[in-house]
Amino acid sequence: MLRRSARALAVLFLAGAPTALLAAPAPAIPGWTVPRPVAMYRFPVADGQLFYEERTDRGQDFATRPGGRVLAIGRARVMTDRGYFPGRTVVLQLLDGPFAGRFVFYGHARRALVRPGQVVRAGQPVSIAGGVGAPHDPGHMEVGFALTQDGVIPQSLSCDHYTRSGGQMHSLMHQLNPYLVGAAPIHDPPRCPPKRRR
Repeated sequence: MLRRSARALAVLFLAGAPTALLAAPAPAIPGWTVPRPVAMYRFPVADGQLFYEERTDRGQDFATRPGGRVLAIGRARVMTDRGYFPGRTVVLQLLDGPFAGRFVFYGHARRALVRPGQVVRAGQPVSIAGGVGAPHDPGHMEVGFALTQDGVIPQSLSCDHYTRSGGQMHSLMHQLNPYLVGAAPIHDPPRCPPKRRR
């Protein structure tokens, strides 16, 4: 569920329904620059393209324009272009920076724009947002750290599906654009429902 926030710059209403959220051009905060340790990485949505932060679970969920391009966060080798999530899942293995060697999944994609074995640069489009697996939100995407080159994701016993690696991706995205991704992860639901007694 989307939450209202100052990080969403504007909501355009057509026929009484929210249809678009505008992202800030970079730099998002006057005088702000990407911290040097992660400066080789890119925010997964292009400047000026629609973006809205959603919950953090096994990765970072967000909404963007349906059919919008999702970008490689770093220079990487494409491991697979199909897989774990409903629809397409692109998995990259990062080649540079503090997360070199880690696998990154792009889940719920409508279509892959890259092929296994290909090396992509930071900021290169790798998938098309499609909301597959989230029919209520046709621009839904998820980016997170995978456990394997096939895109297997960390599991969680908590009801909000939050994992440490999901928190790591949230933190990275916050460093890349603190205006659009808040310092604290969004948990949905914020509290787990009480267990029923038998």
